[in-house]
Amino acid sequence: MRVVITAAAKADLLPIRRTIGADNPSRAVSFFEKPLDRCLALADTPKAYPLVPRFVSEALAKHERADFLSGNDRVDLYFRETVSQDVKRKYAACYVLIERSTGKVAGFYTLSAHSIPLNDVAPELAKKLPRYPSVPVVLIGWMGRDLAFRGAGVGSLLLYDAISRVAKAPVGAYAICADAVADAVADAIDELAAAFYRDHQFQPLVSRPQSLFLPMKTALALVSG
Repeated sequence: MRVVITAAAKADLLPIRRTIGADNPSRAVSFFEKPLDRCLALADTPKAYPLVPRFVSEALAKHERADFLSGNDRVDLYFRETVSQDVKRKYAACYVLIERSTGKVAGFYTLSAHSIPLNDVAPELAKKLPRYPSVPVVLIGWMGRDLAFRGAGVGSLLLYDAISRVAKAPVGAYAICADAVADAVADAIDELAAAFYRDHQFQPLVSRPQSLFLPMKTALALVSG
């Protein structure tokens, strides 16, 4: 961990140092230097001062969704009006990323049981799999990030959280899958989404390059690395 003390932070201490120095010059020096030394020492012992994560992941409950704005009307409409019905009907599980300090929903994703044809898996991977006609996977059906949190890494946090939940689930799944086909029933919506998944090592299916999957072995290495 790298600790940087800004000039502004030092400037905040100077008026106090001058006041103390008027009566006790030596005490003024130690007052100024000691807190700076302690701050710099954080770099040597980062685990002794654990940071509280900005976000926490929770299953969708009575979270406020009306103001969610991802920039994609289909994603926003689904999250505001439809996702709770899918959860109730057991068509999907939905998880939200909450900013601790405000309680605001930063993003969400859904997971559903799914399968892909064995012959849609790249040959170098398919030859290592059982010769069943389909491969069990978990589908990320929908994912969205509120525009207010653009640049905060929310997309990656959502994906890593999904991978961790799938890995802990008491069911078998060879891979995690996402569709980026615009007319899919449950999909990643557009080319930007497809690019996001490719950046996270997802591979295209043979016959549907806009549908992507990530073997769980690779996914877990991505999360732990």
